[in-house]
Amino acid sequence: MENKKSNGNDVKAFFLVFVLVIIAAVLAYVYLYMPLAEQKNTLMKENYDLDVRLINLKNMAVDEDVFKMGINESNKSLKKVMNHYSAGNTPEKSIMMVDYMEKEVGLRLPNLSFTQPSIISTVKMPMVTETADAGYASEYYDVNLWQESLTTNYACNYTQLKKLIDFINAYPERMNIDAITIAFDSETSELKGNLTLNLFAVTGTGKEYTAPDISGLSMGTGNIFGQ
Repeated sequence: MENKKSNGNDVKAFFLVFVLVIIAAVLAYVYLYMPLAEQKNTLMKENYDLDVRLINLKNMAVDEDVFKMGINESNKSLKKVMNHYSAGNTPEKSIMMVDYMEKEVGLRLPNLSFTQPSIISTVKMPMVTETADAGYASEYYDVNLWQESLTTNYACNYTQLKKLIDFINAYPERMNIDAITIAFDSETSELKGNLTLNLFAVTGTGKEYTAPDISGLSMGTGNIFGQ
């Protein structure tokens, strides 16, 4: 009888220990493993978010370099175009240009007439600059395109006429031929006609007009008898 009671007590004790172990395992899972697993998942998500942000920052850094390069190239291109336009045209400047044209081409331009400059177009030009906080700021400014016409009669040979057209096309400041007439003079074997040029200028870019030095240009004489 005592052995049977002893065996029964052992079974009960074993069962109780087994139940306690299960309870301890459940409690460990609920209170230890699950919080750790949730913390692990949270950390993994944070790491993933940080990796994504790091990749985005790296891409932004690359994009910033491309953006800076694009700004510099655009500013260079814009400056190159603007350098072909003067900051203003005046009669004395046009006279100096014609005097230079006569010497380079070898023709005669005895008479000149000018029109008043007028604005033919106004555009808003963008300007992107880097700020002190490593950011960028953009602003727009008005640029005015001016035009005036210069008309003259000329006399030259065929070679000089070609040089005249080349001179106009290659001149560093923008101008074009608005109208030209050509007639052959059988008495002098020269080509004669009228020429109208459009002269262009741009204002609003910060470029200042500089008056030409006309000290070396012959201004005629105050005595019509040459005395």
